Amino acid sequence: SHLLCLFGQRAFGSNKSYMHLMPLAPALTQSTPQRTAVIGGGIAGLACARRLQQLGHEAVCFDTGKHAPGGRCSSRTWPGGATVDHAAQYATARSASFSALMKELETEGLVKQWPARVVALEGGAAAVPVEGDAVRYVGADGMGGIAAALARGLDVRQDVWVPPNGGITYESDGMWRLRLPSGAGDDCRFDAVVIAHNGKCAERLTSSVPARDVHSLLRTRFAASLPGGGRE
Repeated sequence: SHLLCLFGQRAFGSNKSYMHLMPLAPALTQSTPQRTAVIGGGIAGLACARRLQQLGHEAVCFDTGKHAPGGRCSSRTWPGGATVDHAAQYATARSASFSALMKELETEGLVKQWPARVVALEGGAAAVPVEGDAVRYVGADGMGGIAAALARGLDVRQDVWVPPNGGITYESDGMWRLRLPSGAGDDCRFDAVVIAHNGKCAERLTSSVPARDVHSLLRTRFAASLPGGGRE
């Protein structure tokens, strides 16, 4: 049995890029095919489902978006035909695998390089270039095109909300059960679950899972200032 949380991904439109993998059981790289639920259809969830499928596993991705997956990398079309990106404005290709994907999508005409000059302004000082040698990409018709390309060939179920209380339960036979709304499918038992969400949502989704060490890492308090006058 496996439970994996993916969170803290900031690869799009940021000068930082990291993905924190937190295994609570053996990794999903064994040869026996596994049936895995991926909760979250953003870039992290889609990339995970895509990789699991490449490894020979069955992956089902559940996304809350009503129209298309993508999370912070999604786009909508306004009346009149204008495309608006929800959050991410560009993607930076750093790793070899992601660069290869971007070049593949560029060949298909789905993305294009964005030769913008990005700078940081700190304390009134002169503008400092950020990632001067980085290759940035934007969607040819919105950033949602990148998510749509990642979702090709995957079992992605839209407008599915897994409830935070009791939405994920671990059963005595070693399987995981998801409480799904009607219309999301009756096949709600999985060998493994991946939660591709931010830490706050991941903590709520695993509220009924006995993993105290994980909860202590995921639990977050939000406030307007740091406690005790602390500094970042």
